Amino acid sequence: PFLFLQESIFSVNETYAKESGVDIPQSIVERARLSRIFSKGVYLLNTGKVKSARNIFVALSKKDPDNKAIKEYIQKATERLTGDQTRKLLSQGKEQYEKKNFSSAIDYFKKVLYLNPDLPEAQHFLEESKRSSSDVDYNEALNLLSKGRIFDCYKKLKMSVDTYPANQKAKDKMAQVRSSEFPKIPEYLRSGLDLYNSRKYKQALEIFEHVILLFPENKEATEYTRLSKKKEKALAEHLNCSVQKDRKCLFLWKK
Repeated sequence: PFLFLQESIFSVNETYAKESGVDIPQSIVERARLSRIFSKGVYLLNTGKVKSARNIFVALSKKDPDNKAIKEYIQKATERLTGDQTRKLLSQGKEQYEKKNFSSAIDYFKKVLYLNPDLPEAQHFLEESKRSSSDVDYNEALNLLSKGRIFDCYKKLKMSVDTYPANQKAKDKMAQVRSSEFPKIPEYLRSGLDLYNSRKYKQALEIFEHVILLFPENKEATEYTRLSKKKEKALAEHLNCSVQKDRKCLFLWKK
């Protein structure tokens, strides 16, 4: 079907104006020029040269980003170029959304918007999928918290906020958990250091990483996380040398 312009073409007869001694402002001349280019884009779209038409509309949008007609024709051209694939992906995304597989739905809607960034339906469902996924993570976090699994709870809360930054209840709960755990930092660090000094580096690392999860600014936990990883790696290498009797590790070689 042919598409018809929804706004009139603005034109200026510069030659006649010049001969008549009329001084036309440059802004009006430029508007008329862009209007002619826009008309050319519509012609190309109607004659099947969709990619060329879209290129024209995109170029015009950079000159006049608030022009609704230009945005509309970019959308029409994009739909013609990606229509079948877009509809398929959109349908698959909505199917996953109805099944409450929100992470999968998010992936589909992102693919749709990669092809057609201005598709309102995909934008709407992407936002709703993110919000719903965030709520699921939030509710799982509350369940973990009720079981005393503080750090797993916090991880879920962080996932909730990362997915949907506008989830204020998740943000508030994160702040609440941090506040309740803050007085326990010295206890956690002592426990981690005891394990570290006992060469139980893996267990020590877990504690230090928990502290960093809630309080990434804690320098002591950060430093002992680095040291624990280094010691754990060295210990694993030494044990491997002993088991394999690697000749490169002569200091562990036993005949």
